[in-house]
Formats: sequence, C-alpha cells, structure tokens
Amino acid sequence: MMSNDTCYDICPDYYWEDSTNWLCQNCTAYDCLKCAADQTCTLCDNVTAHRQLSAGRCIPLNGYYETGVTIAPPCDPNCLTCDTTSTYCLTCYPYYYLDTSSNTCVTCEANCINCTSATSCTLCDTLYMVDSTTSTCVANCSEVTGCVTCTMG
Repeated sequence: MMSNDTCYDICPDYYWEDSTNWLCQNCTAYDCLKCAADQTCTLCDNVTAHRQLSAGRCIPLNGYYETGVTIAPPCDPNCLTCDTTSTYCLTCYPYYYLDTSSNTCVTCEANCINCTSATSCTLCDTLYMVDSTTSTCVANCSEVTGCVTCTMG
C-alpha cells in the first residue's frame, strides 16, 4: 500500500486500504483514526484525540467537546459534558448542578451528591439523608452503629 508515494504493508493512522488501486487513501472524516472505504469510522483515538466510536463517527469522550478538529479539547473541570466551548456545560459531575441560565456547573450544598439547585438536594453522601421538608442533607443517625441521637457536621 502507498500513502503519499510511500509504500506500507499496512496503512498508517488516518488512512484506509484501497485494495482496488493498491493505495492508502486519506480518511476524509477528520476524527477517524481508521475508516472504511465509505468513510465510516472504524477506530478512534481515545488517548490523544479524546474520542470514542459511536454510530460510525468518533465523538468526544465525556469531559471533552467538539470543535471540528481532530483533538477534542477538555470541558471545564466541573462539566461532565459540554458543547461549543469548555464552559458551556450540558451535564455536570456529581456534587454539581447545571445552572441553566448560564449553562455552568455550580457546587451543591455540603454532603450533597445530586442537587437541582444550591439548596435543593436529591441524593446525599453516606451517613446523610435528604430532609423531605428542606431538601437538604441531614445526619442519618440510623446509619451510625449504636447511635440513638447524633449530630454531624
């Protein structure tokens, strides 16, 4: 096989094997590490380009976003997924919630894993439970062995 007038036993990354013409042809889809003749991605670079295979395309891994170039740049550290820019968050990591007015991830209250706002928790850390009246995390004394009453801070 040849790529840019250089012979190869196997086509290099970003090329596919054209056995009809005995050439290595360039994958025209910018995000394919390997592709088929119809330009469907068959392998993605999840280490350097931060991409994973999905329906014949190499899409950014969680924590990275699409910019139209091979290497997907990282999202803001609090964003699980983002779009367009690193700070335009679509989803957040645990302990953060998505502020839809700014599309940023904002910290939940103390001991809260999942929240819908800064003061409305839906899932708490171990040893805590959601208070149904306040939607905040309070000590779950039943989780502490031998405890009749407790305070946690």
